[in-house]
Amino acid sequence: MKKFLKIFLSAVLVLSFAFPLFAQRARRVDTSVRPLSADDAKERWEEFLASRPVKDYCFKFDMAHLPRKSEAVEYFGYVWGRHISGGTYSMRLKISQKSDADKAAEFLFVSKNGVCRMFKKTGGKVEEIPQSDWFKPILDGLVYTPFDFAAPYKKWKSNYAGPGRVGRAVHFFDMRPDAEFAEKNPNLKKVRIALSREFNAPFYTEYYGEGETPERALMLDSIKKIGDVWFMKEIEMQDKKNRDKDKMKIVAIKFFDSLSPEIFGVENFGKEIENPILEEI
Repeated sequence: MKKFLKIFLSAVLVLSFAFPLFAQRARRVDTSVRPLSADDAKERWEEFLASRPVKDYCFKFDMAHLPRKSEAVEYFGYVWGRHISGGTYSMRLKISQKSDADKAAEFLFVSKNGVCRMFKKTGGKVEEIPQSDWFKPILDGLVYTPFDFAAPYKKWKSNYAGPGRVGRAVHFFDMRPDAEFAEKNPNLKKVRIALSREFNAPFYTEYYGEGETPERALMLDSIKKIGDVWFMKEIEMQDKKNRDKDKMKIVAIKFFDSLSPEIFGVENFGKEIENPILEEI
């Protein structure tokens, strides 16, 4: 199988789809895209799982919460990320409402040996997020949840679901939780990722409950090349039930050979960290 162009993916980039008008098309098999053999599907999926940032990074983002029935609310924030060989990664998220600094929170996501832990800090108080709260908004009113940023489903058992199109040729992979997770979170039955045929990277992700229609969807709207690395530029999270959405735009970024481990240490999470000087994009 050909070598695919690498897109720089953090956990937050585990997304799919294109636009609402493609939603129906994305869920049915498109025979114009040739299905993969079992061996090729396995190879593509393993390559996707092995993809990781080439360096540590920090980016600044603007986010607009766009409720269907009320005015937009603006946010901004920072994400720090690092990946260590062996499937260990850490991510730190800081987000604030632009018009109300009191509406702010920080999160720490740590994955090691297939076990994901999430922590939240508000008002200087640090607490681990129980699995029952992984699907609550990161701030009241938003669509994004801790689960979306940590994306623990990359470690779930997957199966190839066939080819299709979401504005581009893709291959669908379905992931279903293990029995323990399913028992604690009965409302999530599966996650479907659409990996682009061209990049072998996720351009759309759907979250399914009991029915055949996705309840939420995460899509990549645009990418940008920075040096020899492709990076997400704009992504959108949709609530399919009430049609609210969060649009995130990356406005500045910087890569590091190595960020301080203290940024990602649970024991240091209560400490404040300075926002770095980044390069606007």
